[in-house]
Amino acid sequence: MDCLDSLEARRAVSAATDEAKIPFVHGAIAGEEGFAMVALPGKKSMDLLYQGVAPAGEKGAELLLGAPTVTPAAIAALQARFALMVLTGRELGETQLCHVDISGPLLEMLTL
Repeated sequence: MDCLDSLEARRAVSAATDEAKIPFVHGAIAGEEGFAMVALPGKKSMDLLYQGVAPAGEKGAELLLGAPTVTPAAIAALQARFALMVLTGRELGETQLCHVDISGPLLEMLTL
């Protein structure tokens, strides 16, 4: 389960979980937006999601855009739900990315 704030760390954990053939529950926030997903082994979901994105170094998007309390709470709730799905053996199929924009509010599911 990802609670990391570095793209480099996320990529390293994703590679390790892919090698171990276990799902990786990922979440990220920036300002009033965030997303969560389950990266399934062998699907290269993190590579698809962050294709062409260079690590931000010391300044992540949440440092530039802020992180209102409700944003990490919403993403954490989605990650917890995804973790329960994985732990109970629910068939996940294709990689679904759940995008949340609390300013709308907007909740949408995207397929990678």
